[in-house]
Amino acid sequence: MKTIYYVPTVHSLNEINTEIAKTLRDTDDQEVSAIWEKYEKQVKKYWQSIKSWLYENIKDFHNVVIYLDSLPVLDHKYISLYFFELLSGCPTCPNYQCVKWLLDQGASLEGTDHFRLLRLFEAAHIEMIKDPDTCFFYEHWVNNIVHLRDRFIAQRIKTTLLNDSIGLLLLGCNHRTIDELRKISKNIRVIIPSVCYVSADEEGA
Repeated sequence: MKTIYYVPTVHSLNEINTEIAKTLRDTDDQEVSAIWEKYEKQVKKYWQSIKSWLYENIKDFHNVVIYLDSLPVLDHKYISLYFFELLSGCPTCPNYQCVKWLLDQGASLEGTDHFRLLRLFEAAHIEMIKDPDTCFFYEHWVNNIVHLRDRFIAQRIKTTLLNDSIGLLLLGCNHRTIDELRKISKNIRVIIPSVCYVSADEEGA
């Protein structure tokens, strides 16, 4: 039986590289600034809770394989370099800080996402920002790309996660990778940390 811990990723504003996020970060509106400051504190608290839960529930981090949102499949010798490049661009992002902490504990990174699908996903978001009138068309495109990414990531987990290892999936809650994984693999147990405040129909711990 393979085990996957699924942690829904909550992004800080600094990690969201869009014009909308930039506008919110740079705003002079004190009310808006206060809202986002509160949000950033909540994000930081969330990831601190995740770290504490993982520390309490995982005995040997050397058996942990991290599947990270938007980390493309690369030659293993480049995966860590790619991640630390992301970290250098956003050193205060709680999401990346948590991954670095896991690596320091002995966990390893696995290429997760499809490179070309990621580029298409980013291109669609750029077009949506450039021309809001086309949002409906591009939203449909984005949803299809996310579905293809979910299927790809599920297959990656199925083929790369060993039975004696623990998979740690850090992925946004809009993804349906777990659903896709359950379609193609019956030999898997999914655990969502209780600190994530998931619905009662999911398996918690």
